[in-house]
Amino acid sequence: MADLQVENESMVRRLEEQLRDAHATNAELRERFVASEKELKRFRAEGTEALRRLNQVEELSLQLKQAESFAQAASRKQRDAEHEADRLRVENEELQARFDAVRAEAEQLTELNLRISGAKHIGDLFGGAQ
Repeated sequence: MADLQVENESMVRRLEEQLRDAHATNAELRERFVASEKELKRFRAEGTEALRRLNQVEELSLQLKQAESFAQAASRKQRDAEHEADRLRVENEELQARFDAVRAEAEQLTELNLRISGAKHIGDLFGGAQ
């Protein structure tokens, strides 16, 4: 019985460590996601500015080519940022699911630990009396 409790406590500690790790990873991903969102907004603004400039310099072929090149680079950056934001959203959802599963398991183990701690006889663990 003491071995079971030690094993249970060890498992709870491992789950708590995994939960802390998941929290840290989740926080880090949220920060990266926010940074990606800001970068995406900046890239969108750059794309909008590139299009405005393109309209202003349509008559001059050299300036037009330069503006098109800028717009293409901004679009590539925007697409890359959108792909990264999508990837981070999916990764965040996966981590949230893992976090929820770990939390549920930790709650079950806490319940089990309470039952074990409160048990006076082996039958108390299984709901029956000896």
